[in-house]
Amino acid sequence: MLQNKTNRDDFFESRYNALVSSHADLVSRYKPSGELTFVSPSYCQFFGRSEEELIGDSIFEFIIGEDLKQASRQRLDTITKASPTIRANNVVNAASGTAHTVDWVTTGIFDAQGTLIEFQSVGRDMTQLLEAQKELALSQMHYKQASRIAGVGYWIWDEIEDRLIYCTEEASAIYGTSVKESLERSDTLDGNLSTTHPDDLAEYENVVMTAFENKTGYDITVRTLRTDGELRHIRQLAEPILDDKGTLIQTIGTVQDVTDQKMSEQKIFHMAHHDALTDLPNRALFYDRLKTGLKTARREKRQLAVLFLDLDGFKAINDNDGHQVGDMLLIGVAQRLVGCVRDTDTVGRMGGDEFAIILGGDVT
Repeated sequence: MLQNKTNRDDFFESRYNALVSSHADLVSRYKPSGELTFVSPSYCQFFGRSEEELIGDSIFEFIIGEDLKQASRQRLDTITKASPTIRANNVVNAASGTAHTVDWVTTGIFDAQGTLIEFQSVGRDMTQLLEAQKELALSQMHYKQASRIAGVGYWIWDEIEDRLIYCTEEASAIYGTSVKESLERSDTLDGNLSTTHPDDLAEYENVVMTAFENKTGYDITVRTLRTDGELRHIRQLAEPILDDKGTLIQTIGTVQDVTDQKMSEQKIFHMAHHDALTDLPNRALFYDRLKTGLKTARREKRQLAVLFLDLDGFKAINDNDGHQVGDMLLIGVAQRLVGCVRDTDTVGRMGGDEFAIILGGDVT
């Protein structure tokens, strides 16, 4: 009977050793004092020592720092028969001589009387994973900082559920809402378009629907009414995400408030086409409107009149009273001329004291 039990124990021990030998994780057993009684081949390889060299050594020898060694001893003391397993990370010296972070799962082994006779620990080297997590977190931080600095928000639209499923704080802030409010408000395409300026709505909806039907991206700038009532120019760039079968499943994109840029462009355009003193259309804009007016008049068989005028005695005013007085006179004349014509007519300054007027439609 005793021989059978011995044979059975030897059989299970050999099975255990065979299983552990093929295991990539670090497996060890040690006495309550910390002296190693068993180590797996992977354990030996990790620490760069043979089984003969390791057996009898203390597990605390490999832990870096007295504080971590003391913490490990205290954790082992918490293992009881009622709560036999703990899990914790330790920083240890590996065979390479570098510090590695190992995730250990330690279980207490008790005899029939409930006395702790041994610990078994299974460890996994987490160093590369933790480094990758740090790099990912750093990349995400850099991305968020870059997005915040550039004022760019990121969003994901689920085409199957037809709703916004993700957006960054930068994206929601552009519309004057929180992330939660943006996700709740944009539960349908109509909800997403509800803040778009009425004059831009048809074009925006057409662009989005065309992109959806053709499974393509889009780039459009529309005027959007924020929750605080402010009208802003928002640029949206989007790209489709297709599954293996070519089905459109998501659209991802960015949003950026380009109001300042738009205002600058409009200001530059205005300055390029208007007289700096009187703010009337300059020669270039006047001739452009004249060309358009002539085409319209021919098409609609209407009359169009062009008046040219200059100011008599203007040079004497400049010479006697100064250019400042002359400028004030030109501004006053421009205002009076604008007040004498209809909104559909054009008053332009050709230069100096010369003005021109386009009278379109029915001229009487």
